[in-house]
Amino acid sequence: MPESYFRLSARDKSDALNAASAVSGRPPHLLEKDIWVVWSLTALFESQFGSHLVFKGGTALSKAYNVIRRFSEDVDLTYDIRALAPQLVGNAPEGVDAIPPSRSQEKKWSAGIRRELLPAWLRDHAHPVVEAAQVGKATKKPAASVKTDTKKGIGLVKTPTKAASKRKTA
Repeated sequence: MPESYFRLSARDKSDALNAASAVSGRPPHLLEKDIWVVWSLTALFESQFGSHLVFKGGTALSKAYNVIRRFSEDVDLTYDIRALAPQLVGNAPEGVDAIPPSRSQEKKWSAGIRRELLPAWLRDHAHPVVEAAQVGKATKKPAASVKTDTKKGIGLVKTPTKAASKRKTA
């Protein structure tokens, strides 16, 4: 579905979002953001590391399981530590999940992952997958730029339309 949306003209996108807004009661800009969220999740889960990701949180409960009625603007993903940081878990006996031996060791692992491994993984793996999928599947010219924030993760920043750019400068 998102790929067909991305192929629409700017006018047709606007018409589609306004029609969906009239039915759902949600603002068009949030509906467009939801399209980007679904598209990004698809790109990430279809990638070579998709099997190591877990989609969690309120958006997962709403989108994947239809358990709650919620329209969220963020996505919570967890990456299997055994794939992200094998050097940390390499000493665990086969068939046993690696668990830090102490609370202080757990904090040390978490700090190291957040400070070094996660930003590198976002930059070197997740970011390129989302960026390549955007160019390869959705549009010939990217409609959003992919930004990596080491504290928040990956963000898609929508490129303003010509009309929006003119309104901002006027």
